Amino acid sequence: PGLNDTWWYMWDFGDGTNTGWQSQGGTTIPTFPEGDIGPDKYGHTADDGATYSWVDATSGTETSVDGYSGYEEVDLPWAFEFYGEKYTSVYISSNGFIDFGDPNTVHAYTSNYQIPDNYAYRPNNAIYVLWDYLAVYNDYGGYVYTKEGSDSYGDYFCIEWYQASIPYYYYTSGSPYQVTFEVLLYEDGLIKMQYQDTYTSYSYYSYGGSATVGIENQDGSDALQY
Repeated sequence: PGLNDTWWYMWDFGDGTNTGWQSQGGTTIPTFPEGDIGPDKYGHTADDGATYSWVDATSGTETSVDGYSGYEEVDLPWAFEFYGEKYTSVYISSNGFIDFGDPNTVHAYTSNYQIPDNYAYRPNNAIYVLWDYLAVYNDYGGYVYTKEGSDSYGDYFCIEWYQASIPYYYYTSGSPYQVTFEVLLYEDGLIKMQYQDTYTSYSYYSYGGSATVGIENQDGSDALQY
């Protein structure tokens, strides 16, 4: 993982490569282009055909997400389908992931783990965009924004972590420990993750090197991890 990256279920981690996840509605795809991952049990796969096109959500709505264990529930502009269930709101965590709640009640968790993971006190039913020792400090220029828009893939709802601190205990404004990334949820169920800058001076965390990136179902029994 690294700079300027994307998901189909898509990502780009800033190292010049593009990768993505694509929902297949539970259908197993028999062959994949080089570099693809999956499918998971539900049928999600990853592919390398995603196109990086950064959405600047800082001109959208500023959320109240703040600190190393902060989160906010926000309404979605339409019902979003995830692992066969539809949701009208999403919880945004300062730790670099979003979740859809029920049955999950863990909306912030500083330590990240491999997925799938059904431990009761860790998040499930989630999209892990850059789950790590990450925090968003408003007092030091870190924020989470949301914005609606549309592109060639359709209408989307964008959630951007702007200048998030990683690791979370380095939080000086404008420091080399701040990263910026986002996830776009499309009305038809597509998920696109993009990473504008994931370099940090702490090499262990740089370019997503220690992060968990992927998607996980409602009870932690199925997941697809990058």
